[in-house]
Amino acid sequence: MAKNPKFLNPYEEGGLKVKKKSLLVVIAILSVLLVGVGSAYAVIGVNDEVPGQDLVIPFVCGRTDLDSTNSLNTLYAIAEVKGGGPVGANWVSTDRLLYNSRSVTTIDFPTPFTAHDLLSFDCHTDFYGNGTTIPGQSVATLDDYTITVNGREYLAGYTVLRQNSANDGFCTGGTITTEVIACTANSDCYAAGGITATCDKSPQDRFIGWNYLVDLEKGFASGFDSISEEGGAGPNLGEVAGSAPVTAATLYPRIYIHNALAETWNWWIILAGRNELNCGGVTPFPGRRLTGFICTIDEICNSFSIPIPDELNIVDLLTQVPQVSTIPGYPKSGFAIANVTETVSIGGATVTLTGTTNIGLCGNIFPAYSIYGLSYQRAQSDTPHGGFNGSWDVVHPMHRDYCSGDASGLPWVTGPECLL
Repeated sequence: MAKNPKFLNPYEEGGLKVKKKSLLVVIAILSVLLVGVGSAYAVIGVNDEVPGQDLVIPFVCGRTDLDSTNSLNTLYAIAEVKGGGPVGANWVSTDRLLYNSRSVTTIDFPTPFTAHDLLSFDCHTDFYGNGTTIPGQSVATLDDYTITVNGREYLAGYTVLRQNSANDGFCTGGTITTEVIACTANSDCYAAGGITATCDKSPQDRFIGWNYLVDLEKGFASGFDSISEEGGAGPNLGEVAGSAPVTAATLYPRIYIHNALAETWNWWIILAGRNELNCGGVTPFPGRRLTGFICTIDEICNSFSIPIPDELNIVDLLTQVPQVSTIPGYPKSGFAIANVTETVSIGGATVTLTGTTNIGLCGNIFPAYSIYGLSYQRAQSDTPHGGFNGSWDVVHPMHRDYCSGDASGLPWVTGPECLL
């Protein structure tokens, strides 16, 4: 009987005869095919990395006035990529709004950008300033943003960079039909389109952002992109002012807990476009949850169900998901098949919503809402190497199955229906 073939390094004796030069040619060809020769196109209702009119950024940082050792922070940098104004001139007006985990309280930082500006912020400075609380804030404000994860208190929520008018725009009207002409005033458009042409300075998709979960004192720093909202973020964190939600029927987050040390953990950070339904005649019972299976590397899958009632939810897998904590030994590794479900009571009847569904209650005028997920893993080193402590962390965006709408329509995505 023939033995199973051994997988060999192609450069080892007996391996596949592929020369390095040929391999480089193949890689170059694949790079062209993957990257393409044109621009990447945005897809409305899909979580893609393109410039947006508004940006949404989940944040979490240690509540240092209660525990000076809780040094986790969220840094974020935002760039204006479309402006054509003079250096140093305020070109785009924005508001940087801080929402808590249930969107109850906001703090507004009016933030002007110059053309092609890059500005940086961080969670600790937003709340504490440079050693003092920012005017208008108090301990009560900090309490509004405080959540507890595995016995430690954090400030958490999400930031929305909401774009206002800019000092530039595009010519519209008149006889302008074949090309986009940039402008700063109506007079710029007259020659191209006649006296009826105007300079439209409506907000445009012009911002991109980078975010970092940083705990430098303990050797951790990892990043993820801001959520880009083309056409503006709506009340359900959907694009085009909410009419194009980034839906999910199922999320597929990674699981990895390296060891049992204090600074090792795996969080799921879930940002949803609304809280669980809890208004009018609707009573959560038991509310919105992730339900499905936790699968280990040994292909053993056990069912699980955990609540995600808020707009910003941080789930510590080791302390909040028993199916993870009972995986024998370390590292504890696997993934989840996590369906978004919501059980509610309507008129005395118990019903279940599947996917990120709205049902016309609580002022929801769109058929669905957005949800975004990150898996944040960090490992405190138990075996230092060569003077380095060897600690590390990563952030993975969660894969998903989008869900389409019912007859009222979410035609831009495919997948199972989000419905009642």
